[in-house]
Amino acid sequence: MKSFTFTAPNYEEWKESAIQSLKGKPFESLFTKTTEGIELKPLYTKEDLDQQKISRVTKPAFGWTVAQPVSATTGEDFLLQLKESLERGNEAIAYNGLHPISWSEQALRQLAQLLTEYPLLFTEVKKEDPILQAFSYIEDAKRADVTGICISESTVLPEDLPNVKTKGADLWTAHHEGADAVTELALSLAIAAELAEKATSFEEFTKDFYVRFASDTHFFMEIAKFRAFRVLWKLFNEAYGVENAKQVPLLAIRNSIHM
Repeated sequence: MKSFTFTAPNYEEWKESAIQSLKGKPFESLFTKTTEGIELKPLYTKEDLDQQKISRVTKPAFGWTVAQPVSATTGEDFLLQLKESLERGNEAIAYNGLHPISWSEQALRQLAQLLTEYPLLFTEVKKEDPILQAFSYIEDAKRADVTGICISESTVLPEDLPNVKTKGADLWTAHHEGADAVTELALSLAIAAELAEKATSFEEFTKDFYVRFASDTHFFMEIAKFRAFRVLWKLFNEAYGVENAKQVPLLAIRNSIHM
């Protein structure tokens, strides 16, 4: 078998076989268009790649962070599930405030300790959520150790958490209301521009900025969306006179996070 070889078919041979399998349908029916207006071919070859102009940007050094949400009814149960998930590969404390849970003082103190060791991802948190009491148990000297992202319609975190991002472009709703990838990217930059204009400096803006994208089962388009944002983010920075763009966190929420 080591000496056995196959004859490599060419594109025309593949096309002929494809037409035969269509049983009368035109070959053009194999071409499809995405909602973004991009035509997808039924087969791509090396010649297609040679014709493409590829834009590359440096990937963030911090890589991807797994943030698996924990669902519980009490703080003790939340901590138990959280610790088990961290042992299995989870890398962040992910919490959704749509279903607040009850906390004891002891559980809040344990959570406070974990918040100085792992990044947080808090979403849809309301100001009266009991989980926020955990921050009162973090010593002043360790408050800068708290990192991550908090997504909320209003200010819910204490002001002395300098490394938690709270302002960003949240495209979750836009995606589920029918926005395609191009529209999501355009909205992300429009929101970024609005926040940048309000900030006292561009550096201050980027320090607190994040982008949350929803991602569905169109995997290749979703991957392209994230790559396109990195290219656009570089151009966005250049428009503000910043040559070396500082990367910002991208959250990929499926119906895992880039921190």
